[in-house]
Amino acid sequence: KNDTRIAFLMYSNGSTPEVIMDIFEPVKKKFEVQISYDGQPIHDMNRPDLTGAPTGAGAREAIKKLKAAGFTTLVKSTLRTADMIHMPEVWDDIKAFGEEIGEIVSYAPTIEHKKNFDPQDMVNFELALKKLVLKEVEFYKENERFLLSWVDGNKSQP
Repeated sequence: KNDTRIAFLMYSNGSTPEVIMDIFEPVKKKFEVQISYDGQPIHDMNRPDLTGAPTGAGAREAIKKLKAAGFTTLVKSTLRTADMIHMPEVWDDIKAFGEEIGEIVSYAPTIEHKKNFDPQDMVNFELALKKLVLKEVEFYKENERFLLSWVDGNKSQP
């Protein structure tokens, strides 16, 4: 608990934030929780619960609860190649979620690797990135940082 060399990171789908809070309360200052939230519309398309119901709202609520309880909480997004076309919509959703909780939430998607993918996915990706560039430039002008971590990782400027 008091050793500054030790820190913890946990990944969760956010379905049981109360359990996380109960177990890790004593070490929460040394503990980061990454909640899987892909942004809408992707999250609910790809991450239904066992009954097929959407889970996006629950993941967002988990993030809010953990943050309110003093946990360092990060958003972890996964992006399938087939979903790249939705990146501008997801960017808008992540930005709106940050505004809802009163802080900037970085959009940091990990691309799910696949050996065989539809070449149209790369065309869609290029189209999505062109739209994102315009959003990122405006966001930077207002916030002096980028929302998409792919751009902000090296503290680039437009």
